[in-house]
Amino acid sequence: MSVLRDGLLVGRDGEVSLLRGLVAAVRSGRGGIALIEGEPGIGKTALLAEVARRASAAGVPALWISGVPGTEPDLRDRTRPVLVVFDDLHAADDATLDLWRRLAAATEDSPTLVVGARRLVPRRPSVDRLREGAVVIPLSGLDPEHVAALAGPDDRDRLQAAGGNPRYIRELMEGPTLAGPVAEKLGYLTPRTLEVLHGAALLGDPFSVADLSLITAFSPIELVPVIDEALAAGLIEPAEHQLRFRHAAIRRALYDATPPERRTALHLVTAWVLMATGAQPERVARHLLDSGDSPSEAWEADWLAAHAETLMRREPGTAAAILERVLHGLDPADPRRAEFEDSLADADFRLFRFEAAARIARQNIARSTDPERIGRNTWLLGYSLLRLRRLDDVLRELDEASARPGVTERWLARYAALRAVAFGGCEQLERARDAARDALAAGRRAQDPMAIGYALHAQSYVTIAADHDDAAAATLIDRAMAVVLDDPNLFDLRLLLWCNRLAVGFEVGDPAEELMDWARQMLVTAETSGLPRLNTLRLLVAEVAFELGLWDEATDILDLISDHEIATAATRHAILAQLAARRDDPEQARQALTTMREAWATGAQTEYGRVFTLAAEAFEHERECAPEAALEMLAVCLRLGRPNHPLRYRLLPALSRLALAGGDKALALDAARAAETDAGAGSITRRRATDLWCRGLLDADPAPILEAADLLREAGLLPAHGNALEDAAELFARARDTSRARTTLVEALDVYEELGAAWDARRATSRLRANGVRLRTVAGGRRAVSGPESLTETERKVADLVAEGLSNPDIADRLNLSRRTVESHVSRILAKLGAASRVEVKNHLA
Repeated sequence: MSVLRDGLLVGRDGEVSLLRGLVAAVRSGRGGIALIEGEPGIGKTALLAEVARRASAAGVPALWISGVPGTEPDLRDRTRPVLVVFDDLHAADDATLDLWRRLAAATEDSPTLVVGARRLVPRRPSVDRLREGAVVIPLSGLDPEHVAALAGPDDRDRLQAAGGNPRYIRELMEGPTLAGPVAEKLGYLTPRTLEVLHGAALLGDPFSVADLSLITAFSPIELVPVIDEALAAGLIEPAEHQLRFRHAAIRRALYDATPPERRTALHLVTAWVLMATGAQPERVARHLLDSGDSPSEAWEADWLAAHAETLMRREPGTAAAILERVLHGLDPADPRRAEFEDSLADADFRLFRFEAAARIARQNIARSTDPERIGRNTWLLGYSLLRLRRLDDVLRELDEASARPGVTERWLARYAALRAVAFGGCEQLERARDAARDALAAGRRAQDPMAIGYALHAQSYVTIAADHDDAAAATLIDRAMAVVLDDPNLFDLRLLLWCNRLAVGFEVGDPAEELMDWARQMLVTAETSGLPRLNTLRLLVAEVAFELGLWDEATDILDLISDHEIATAATRHAILAQLAARRDDPEQARQALTTMREAWATGAQTEYGRVFTLAAEAFEHERECAPEAALEMLAVCLRLGRPNHPLRYRLLPALSRLALAGGDKALALDAARAAETDAGAGSITRRRATDLWCRGLLDADPAPILEAADLLREAGLLPAHGNALEDAAELFARARDTSRARTTLVEALDVYEELGAAWDARRATSRLRANGVRLRTVAGGRRAVSGPESLTETERKVADLVAEGLSNPDIADRLNLSRRTVESHVSRILAKLGAASRVEVKNHLA
């Protein structure tokens, strides 16, 4: 059985070509033998039918052997070409096998082509010997691209569960699950192997032989022939040092075939076995959750008390679910209840479930008389309300907590610091300034690093947003980091300060290479924390990488972020849209823009993020030859919130260029004045460059724009450097300085070539062509969407190490990446290469 499209086999071009060559050879008088091998449903019979059809069309008769005694073909005429086809050789009787051997011997001196097919399971030595002298054609699963070609957009991901098996693909296309009892599909396996696979399906992917031994009562030695049979059948495959099902649909079918009551009991037993053997907490927790509504056992609370923090760090969603399960059955008087309730509020906060976190924290406060517990929950309550932008509620809760009897000086200082942070987060900057000053004094009196750190953080935010003094803000952030550096309980604050320091460092012109090295180190450290702010840091690093022209790295980082794990998803998609548009991938750009607009309409947004969405919208309008719409979008930056928006300068050169191109010199003058104002707010390289750039455009003078280009190049801002050179080149062309125009354009195109900015290159050559300057070549080109050429620089490094046989942990150590990051890269590499497993990566790269 196979999957056909337009009457042709899908994904078997290589095998069909090989067999077609054998048919051509037998027509010319040379015999041959071919043996097709593969799992059930992989398409062996369909391939036999295809070669028989092609042989008949070429004038070579095809004779099928049924396996019934007495059906031997009449081959007395050894001069005429003939194709003899054997199917299901794995089940053939001795007479059929003897016929194969005699016909195979006859191929040496007659035009006879013998082609057969067999499963590798069950193993029979007599069938294995048929491989002698034959061209062996192993059939593996279809590549993901061929599976995708058969599926609609809604079915593509679901059909991947078939593992490329055509029979399973067809069944999944016709229904939500595999049709028929799983026993019928796997009836060729020995009963022991089938029993063990049921246990493996319960464990989930990946699973180890040791775990399988524990839950099936078979020793590892007894499991060796079982694993060999399942591997030979193509049902499981190696996964680093473990095993996994090759077909997710088969694993699901095996799982569903287990009666629900037995599944529940087995999940509970498996959880206990994994707990007793020291398995990772998340594996134990998943089996506990899969045990359904069964009452929690006494040992679950003991286990959770020891592993709650680790589970929270790795999988806060799983942690929240298991905490709710244990709390539901826990004695109200159990001394661990308070700890679990506090952890549940924390887990909901990490999951961005701020309403739930606030509700549970408020309940925890009402239940307690312990000042420390009240303080921790008040802080979590206040921060949850702040994330919901409910300033009045934050202030009321902090006031009530401050008035409670027994509140300590330390918690009073922390409440004061949170009050300052809340004012800043809600853009009440002068109130934030006063509150931060008071909180800093209170924190110093209490000698509390947490209060001092948050107070300095609030001051740095005011310094950036109100005073536009990034250098002073950097000093405040450095002071805060020094205060909290040695306190492991303040890692979330450290992460917040890291994010701000990275942003400020980029603005004040810290060396780009050093900045990104530091950012990469921060990501590796932060990824072990499991804190929700990790994705904020990722997004910020991606923003910096995008501005520096490290577009592959920016893409890699953005791909690691899930929209539900970040508050400003619109910014993520705005950057992805710009990357796709500038690399001349209009379809990807449109998809990213659609998602960006949806995220902007439904999510919590900031003026900071608005700069990215305006840039994405404007670039799309310009690409669609609608400069007036692009200009309208960019002009919004002049009236964003405060008089001097901290990032508007990034949009001002494009605003000036489009305004002048459209004859709106007044708007260009407004943009130049805004750039001058922003440059006067500090000695920031990018702002000074923007001022020179806008002034040069307004005065039609390329000299200050070239000066700006030099500043941008020194700062490592490659995309802006290329854009400035492009604008200068056009001004030279207008002034009829063709030589300087061509030289400057070539410099811009070199930058675009390095970036892969194909659309920028097309725009630049078009602008110069309109002014009489032509070049023979155009920089840039679209990045491939599949194959080795589609891999980013980081993906290529990872793929090379996968091809060398390194495991994910080894690759993580070698490249200084986290394991989760490597796992994400490997998944994308397999998809882009169309590789079914890691072992195929080397061949695809070659």
